[in-house]
Amino acid sequence: MARISTTNKKANGSASLQTGPLGVSFGSTKNTKFIAFLRKSVNTLGRFYSTVVLVSLAVIFSWLISGLALITLQRRGVEIDLALTFAFATLIPLIVSSTMTWPFMELLLRIDDLETEMRHLAEYDSLTGLLNRRAFAERVNYLINIAKRERQDFSILLVDLDNFKEINDSHGHAIGDEVLRLFGNIVQKNLRKSDLACRFGGEEFAFFLPNKAQEDALHFSNRLHNLVSGSKVNNNGTQLAFTISIGLASYPEIPPEEVEQLLKAADKAMYTAKESGKNQTSIYKKAS
Repeated sequence: MARISTTNKKANGSASLQTGPLGVSFGSTKNTKFIAFLRKSVNTLGRFYSTVVLVSLAVIFSWLISGLALITLQRRGVEIDLALTFAFATLIPLIVSSTMTWPFMELLLRIDDLETEMRHLAEYDSLTGLLNRRAFAERVNYLINIAKRERQDFSILLVDLDNFKEINDSHGHAIGDEVLRLFGNIVQKNLRKSDLACRFGGEEFAFFLPNKAQEDALHFSNRLHNLVSGSKVNNNGTQLAFTISIGLASYPEIPPEEVEQLLKAADKAMYTAKESGKNQTSIYKKAS
């Protein structure tokens, strides 16, 4: 775990189709932008009002076409029933467009809901509700660059659930999942909106705490220990307790040129905490 990294492959210079919702390909960026605008409008107005707007536009367009046709025919001396013409110009688009627009609006809303769900599944761990490793890495890399540029403090914590293998072996994986789920709930209820947390893998979790110097991050870590110690999982009437070991690394205690090594530093500190008896926080100290 030398650094927080993600892979971002760029396509060659050749043109390619733009991929839209649910993998549907559109021929150009303009089409993709139009679909995105349409979906945003439907979400803002809702299905009913979106349908009303589109049907109204269809009727107005029909009136314009009918008006131009009437002017042309009258100039040629053709007698036209004005009332009947505009009645048809209103009723036909009203019936046709409303019949087509209503299910189309439902489809757009459904696509948007599915894409939102897919995006959530791609970024969040389904068991704990926290970010997954990839989404965490992408966001943290961006925030670290901002923090370095603005010279802001920040800290990274790496957390490991103590004796988790023994919990699985002794009580079963279902109880192990309940422990992970409970810890995820604890984390979500006690993070600031600006903080990031992810399930890093297995029973390991990572935290990014912007604008928190080492001392403030240590207070958060101690609070996390207290919250976990007061939480238990029900195992067939028996209350199962668990503990956590935490490694803490902070900037600017670690110099700017080594910021990308923060996660590795937190990892080392976390193993120090485990080797020192577990259920504690260890702060990474740069070797002199």
